[in-house]
Amino acid sequence: VNVDENDIISIEIGQHAEIEVDALLDQVLTGVVAEIASSANTAAEGSSDQKTEFEIKISIIDPPATLRPGMTAAADLFTKTNENALSVPIQSVAVRTLDQLTMPGESREDAEAKYIADRDGFVEIVFCIEEGKAVAKQVETGIQSDELIEIISGLAEGEEVVTGSYRAISRDLSNGAVVTVTGEGDSEGEA
Repeated sequence: VNVDENDIISIEIGQHAEIEVDALLDQVLTGVVAEIASSANTAAEGSSDQKTEFEIKISIIDPPATLRPGMTAAADLFTKTNENALSVPIQSVAVRTLDQLTMPGESREDAEAKYIADRDGFVEIVFCIEEGKAVAKQVETGIQSDELIEIISGLAEGEEVVTGSYRAISRDLSNGAVVTVTGEGDSEGEA
């Protein structure tokens, strides 16, 4: 399996993997990382492919008799897990500048007292529903899956989080906007 250079630093010998082989429908094979290349694959000369990837080998545990060399497969590697993580949908986490977080009637200094911007001037936030309004809470995030992201700090279990489309939360929703809860897990916002 080829692994992108940004992800290779998280891969270790013995890590658990799940392999899906195109020809073996609805069958997930398990395996462990057996080898990790110490140098990157090189693209063919004249190729426009500028991707830097490292080859790893995964040993399949208890392979079925129907598995054949050369079959097309994809693997998911589990680099870290946290069974007790407080998590929210990935699209619920957004970034805003201090100016964007300043609520109507507040000064920028009020926002600076509530939020700490990173070196690029952004604050990672989740909108929670408080008294019918979307209120930005600064969060620290951790590991993530394809759908969920871990919240390390800034949010407590049981708080009602605004969910919706990526665009609605990342671009359209503003701090202090009135929201209407339309059903469990669904909120509409008025920016």
